[in-house]
Amino acid sequence: MIENLPTPTHSRNRWVPLAVLAAFVAPILAAWWFAILHPEAAPPRQLNHGELIQPPVDLSSIVAGAALAKLELAPAEWGLVYFGAGPCAQECVSQVELLATIRGLLGAQGARVHVAALIDSPPSTTLGPTVTIVDRGARDLLARETATRSGVMRENGIVIVDSQRLAMMIFPVNAPPAHIKEDLKRLLRGSAIN
Repeated sequence: MIENLPTPTHSRNRWVPLAVLAAFVAPILAAWWFAILHPEAAPPRQLNHGELIQPPVDLSSIVAGAALAKLELAPAEWGLVYFGAGPCAQECVSQVELLATIRGLLGAQGARVHVAALIDSPPSTTLGPTVTIVDRGARDLLARETATRSGVMRENGIVIVDSQRLAMMIFPVNAPPAHIKEDLKRLLRGSAIN
């Protein structure tokens, strides 16, 4: 006795290739829509952690530049400058030591980074291999110029300066050290002289 077996439905099998095709084509169409038709709809991707100073502060053309002349930077070298208001007490010393540690963590590339402190009064202790600049007027001017361009007034901060004496990026003093290190590594890699 032969039982009647159900015959396969061909309508269900017809949709499988279409579903597979849609799974491959839909992401391509979405990417095309974002990239070509509406690039403003895609969220901007920012690689840096610090805030870019737009346009950069030209320290060689302002009074602070004269004070920062102590920070000698050759081509492809960078300055990591802490600026702080008030006496350079424990918090200031800790910040500068942290910047020196970040410089050390960069390995051989760290030789191209120079740490400086632009402060109002002499530090309570020596700051090691850091260039110490005591100039309240220059510190005030740097704080004011970076605030004009970044929109945030800071009494204390960390600025990355290039070899042309352009302050390009600013960090708050409570920025994670890993973020400062990552941004410095990217700048060092991009400015390497072969």
